[in-house]
Amino acid sequence: MCTMVIAGGWSEWKEVDDEVKKICLLLKSEAEKKTKRKFPVYLPLTYRHQVVAGSNYEMKVYVGNDSCLFLKVFQGLGSDAKLELQKAAVLPLPSIIIH
Repeated sequence: MCTMVIAGGWSEWKEVDDEVKKICLLLKSEAEKKTKRKFPVYLPLTYRHQVVAGSNYEMKVYVGNDSCLFLKVFQGLGSDAKLELQKAAVLPLPSIIIH
């Protein structure tokens, strides 16, 4: 099935690929600081992205205890673009699995 993304619109939710998994792992310690929690389990699950002057990502990461970490990340343009963690929130699994 072919899906088109409208410019500035969000993609559909999909399973993480290697690039998104890497972004999730790079932001783990920052997410732990932001949420004031340690995550002994940290399994990236799904994400969606939005193309802007760079990329916005929303990611769901399983963190154990029937909880999921919701991340909102911005990555600017260029090969040296830094990642900016805009939001990190731990939510119960039933409320975050529904798209």
